[in-house]
Amino acid sequence: MQRPDSLPAQLFLLAVDPARRRLTGRSGLGYVLRAAALVDLQLSGHLVDDGGRPKATGNPEPPDPVLDPILRQVTADPRRRWSYWVGRDVRPTTAAIREQLVAGRRIEVEPYRILVLLPARRIIVLEPFARDRIVGAIDAALGDGWPVGERTAALVALAAAGRIRPVLPAARRRANRQRIAQLTERTGPVPMVLRKMLRAAAASG
Repeated sequence: MQRPDSLPAQLFLLAVDPARRRLTGRSGLGYVLRAAALVDLQLSGHLVDDGGRPKATGNPEPPDPVLDPILRQVTADPRRRWSYWVGRDVRPTTAAIREQLVAGRRIEVEPYRILVLLPARRIIVLEPFARDRIVGAIDAALGDGWPVGERTAALVALAAAGRIRPVLPAARRRANRQRIAQLTERTGPVPMVLRKMLRAAAASG
C-alpha cells in the first residue's frame, strides 16, 4: 500500500496534538488541507497559476487518490479562482485524508463520548518519529543555515497561514515573520488566499 506523504497528509499530522490526542484548529483545518492539496498539485506540475486561477497542465493523473479528484474538479471548471477551490468540499476532503492516514497506518482514530453524550474522536499518531521528522524539517527551514526545498517551504507557508498551533504557535509565527514571508513568497498565491479566507471566517464567526 502506498504511504500517504502528500502535503495535506503532512499538514493533518502536524495539526494533531500528540499529548492530547486530538486535532487542533478543526474549524479551519479543512481549508488548510484543501489549500495544501492545491499547492501539492502545483509542485508536481499538475496545476499552474493563470491570473489568479488554477489551470491544469494536462500532466498525467497524480498517484495520490486524494489529490486526483481535486485535480479533476479544477480541470472541469477552469474559470474559478483559487479561493473557490480552497473552500470547496472541505469536509469530504478532511475525511478522505483522515481515512488515507488510517489506511496507511499513520494514525488510529478512537471514537469516544464527551460527558457520555457528545461523540468525539481521539487521533493517535502511530509513527511519532515520522511526525517528528516533519516538525524537524520545519524547524530547520526557519533558520538561515540550510537550503530549503520547495515542499518544505510550502509546509512552512501553509502551517503559518493555517495557524497550525502544535508546530507554529502565534509567538513563533511572530518571531519568524520575515522568514515565513520569504518561504510563503516561494510557494505562490495559495497560502495568502488561505490566510485571507481564515481571517474572513474568523471575523464573520
